[in-house]
Amino acid sequence: LAQVRSAHEAVAAVQGVLRGTLALGAEQCIAGVHVAGLLAAFRREHPDVEIRLRQSGSGALAEGVSAGRLDLAFAYRVPADGDQLRSVPLTSEPMTVLCHPEHRLAELGAVPDPAALAGEVFVDFHPDWGPRRATDAAFAAAGVRRTVALEVNDVHSLLDLVDENLGIAVVPRHFRHKRTSLTALPLKGVDEAAYETVALLPPERATSPAARALITLLGTPRAEPGEAG
Repeated sequence: LAQVRSAHEAVAAVQGVLRGTLALGAEQCIAGVHVAGLLAAFRREHPDVEIRLRQSGSGALAEGVSAGRLDLAFAYRVPADGDQLRSVPLTSEPMTVLCHPEHRLAELGAVPDPAALAGEVFVDFHPDWGPRRATDAAFAAAGVRRTVALEVNDVHSLLDLVDENLGIAVVPRHFRHKRTSLTALPLKGVDEAAYETVALLPPERATSPAARALITLLGTPRAEPGEAG
């Protein structure tokens, strides 16, 4: 059905009219793209296209693109899904520890490795969110077990809990600008590109004209099939 819809919209695009629907998925505070600004620019260029936006975790977004419910999504990198999903790299960055200024870690300047955080109380997102996936992978690679005591589903709640000194959070580096009252510490001993965001798209034959136009506005090169993780 997604391919049939894409074919109808492709005919209209050839005729010089971009119309139909753009179904976009995105994680919260995704790095590498300003979603609101991008959609505003898209609407100015293609006012006849209806925009629909869904916010969810990376796994759900990848499944939505693979199933044809979403035209594309901006998410944390996910494992490849055969030929049903392709990805365009957007950006990557290291992970950062956020803590209250009175927390014992605040005086360190940097956290030497994940093992230095053993026994800490962690605030984190639900398991499907990109930052949680990146942190879980980093600790697993380091062989360090951790327990998330305070699990939230939005950025503001995470920052509020850390701001009350109820726990620490390991998040992508760009989060350090979101709450200046917190202390941000580089986390050493993990991949410097631990948090990688991508644009997820269906196979070329099923990619809608609206999705192609949005990627063009983003100014990102096309992806090769099967590069989703």
